[in-house]
Amino acid sequence: MGSSIMARWQSIDAAFPGASMRNIAVGDTQTSYWTTRIPDFTAQSKAQVVLCYCGSNDVNAHIDPEVIIVNLRTIAQAVLGNGQDFIYYAIIKAPQKYGRYAEIDTINQSIADYFDDAIRVIDCNALLCPDLTDVSGCYQADGLHLTDLGYERMALCTRDQFFL
Repeated sequence: MGSSIMARWQSIDAAFPGASMRNIAVGDTQTSYWTTRIPDFTAQSKAQVVLCYCGSNDVNAHIDPEVIIVNLRTIAQAVLGNGQDFIYYAIIKAPQKYGRYAEIDTINQSIADYFDDAIRVIDCNALLCPDLTDVSGCYQADGLHLTDLGYERMALCTRDQFFL
């Protein structure tokens, strides 16, 4: 679930070999969209694990980081409350968000700290933009969306951080 980064991830199966996946992500959505929809999805879903990448569009819309954090917590709590595992993909420091990296760090760290070990946080920033200037072909010309190489690195990052 989540926004366009997740919606466009056509090769997500490479990150979770052998898993059956259902992608309900919707491009251009913000966390508020998911706070109202995830309870119904989790109640109807037989998913064991819910993957989430959202918050990026909130940052673009200059939504207060505290609101983003509360919304992400609400989403995660709805999933956990339904007995499902929750994996949060940390907001990526895409070139388009240059100048907002500290805000992104605050949001990502707040989610990791709040849930401690109750959820898995997968942070792919080190593989997508190792020195925060060289995007290594991972981003499309818009500076936000990932290329095939970017998605390959997300899959690698997922396998490295999830299957420890």
